[in-house]
Amino acid sequence: MPRWIWPITIMLATMIIGMVPNLGQATSTKCPIVMAHKGYHYPYGIYPENSIAAINAAHNGHAKWIETDTMLSRSGYPIIMHGGSVFYAVTGHKYTPAHYWTWTLMHMRLRDAPGMPFTNQHIPTMLQYLQQVKNDHMNAEIEVTSTWNTKELATYIQILKDVKARYFVRVSGWSVKTLAYIRHAYPGMKTDLLTASFWPAPSNGIGGSMQEDALLGYLTMSRVKTLMNSGIQIDIWTPDTRQSIMDALALHPTMVTTDRLPLYHQLSGC
Repeated sequence: MPRWIWPITIMLATMIIGMVPNLGQATSTKCPIVMAHKGYHYPYGIYPENSIAAINAAHNGHAKWIETDTMLSRSGYPIIMHGGSVFYAVTGHKYTPAHYWTWTLMHMRLRDAPGMPFTNQHIPTMLQYLQQVKNDHMNAEIEVTSTWNTKELATYIQILKDVKARYFVRVSGWSVKTLAYIRHAYPGMKTDLLTASFWPAPSNGIGGSMQEDALLGYLTMSRVKTLMNSGIQIDIWTPDTRQSIMDALALHPTMVTTDRLPLYHQLSGC
C-alpha cells in the first residue's frame, strides 16, 4: 500500500467477481480470514518486515494470506519492498531500490529499524518471495505499479507465470488498464482494483474485483450488511491495537489484515 495509507487503520470493502473459494462471508459464528501484513515482523515479531523469515513466522502464526508490495531494481526486476522510506529504514541505504542492481539488492542485509543490528535476512526478489509463500501453502496479495513500462510489466507477469500464481495470488493496483493488461497476458490471474473516496471506481469495465479504502469508522454494521448482501466482501485493513482489532471483529468482516497476529488470535479466539 502507499506509504501515506499504511500507518492509518484502514478498511477495505472488497467486491469480488470470481472470489477465491475460501473467502466466504463471515458471520458471528465464523472466524474472518486473517492476512499477515508484510508477514509477521518487528516490532510485533522478531524478523524484518517482508523477509523470508517473516513469511515463515506468519505461516506458523496460522495466517492464510500475506500482503506485500513490489519495487523495481535498476535493471527493472521486482523485489519485495513497501516504499522508499521503508527501504532506508530496513537497509540503511539512502537511495531507492531503482538505484541498485538486482544482485546488489539481494545481498543487502535487513534490519528491524534504524539503529538496530543487521540480521541474516536479505531483501527477497518477487520470485523468491512467491516461491516461499507457495512452499508454505499460503496465499498472497501483491501490488503492481501503474507507472511501469511494458518491459517491466512483462518481467512481473513472467514471474507470476513461473510460480503458477493464478492458483494462490491476487494482484492489486490502482490502474484499470494495468490490471486488464495482466489478466490478458496471464489468463486466470485474479486482480483487485484499489479505489478510495479521492479515486472513485469506474462505473463499468473493471473486469476484476474492487477494494475500496476507507478510514476506520466509515463502515457501520448496517453498512456492512448492505455491502455483503450485494456481494461485496469486507476486508478490514491493519487494525493493530487492541481496540481497533475488537472494533474490526465487531463488524464480522470477511477478512482482517493485520501486523499483530498473536493479539488478533487472542482477541478473536480464532
